[in-house]
Amino acid sequence: MKKLLGIMVLGLFVLELNVGAREVLESKKLDAWKVDGKFIIPECLVYEWYSGDNYEEFYEKYFNKKGDHADPKFKNFIKNIGLFLNKEVPLKNTIKTGWSSPNEEISLTKNVSDCLSKNPETYVTGPFIGTYDGYKVIKTIDIQRGLKLAPNISQKFLSIKLIERINRPGRMGSRYHYNIYGIINLNGEKVIVPLKNEQNDKSVRKKF
Repeated sequence: MKKLLGIMVLGLFVLELNVGAREVLESKKLDAWKVDGKFIIPECLVYEWYSGDNYEEFYEKYFNKKGDHADPKFKNFIKNIGLFLNKEVPLKNTIKTGWSSPNEEISLTKNVSDCLSKNPETYVTGPFIGTYDGYKVIKTIDIQRGLKLAPNISQKFLSIKLIERINRPGRMGSRYHYNIYGIINLNGEKVIVPLKNEQNDKSVRKKF
């Protein structure tokens, strides 16, 4: 569903690029992911967009197959993304999409150094007018679980968190994702990687 080409259409509502200053709407220290004395910002927690465009792009790039949400293999790729990291999906790889700002390039991994704020920023305005991004740390997961979530990553996990990810794409209402992310040290840099995407399934809390 390649809908994101400069102007993003969701349903009947058109989202225009927000050229104003990014605004922090909520700053909840207890909800934020603290790393090296600072806090992870919401934009660095990669999730499947409402349109699905980003994960379709990842799948088609790394598997050379169409990303079809009716395909069980594609759905498994989204849900258990950690199983494919450092195997089919190279770490710290960037895809040039050909889309307009702010998504000319997309990646599944983020450098922690680019993702930190001195103050917790748990709910912020998004890149398009009327959009919002936020998160809440639900629980800390034993780093040994990283061996099962991402068996092809040889680096030891420094931190693993179950996150409630909140995205409000304009007037479409808020979407909640219950995702797991981890941090590893890769070639001297700390990197955030997605390990599991449960979307609206709160049962993931009981699994970990």
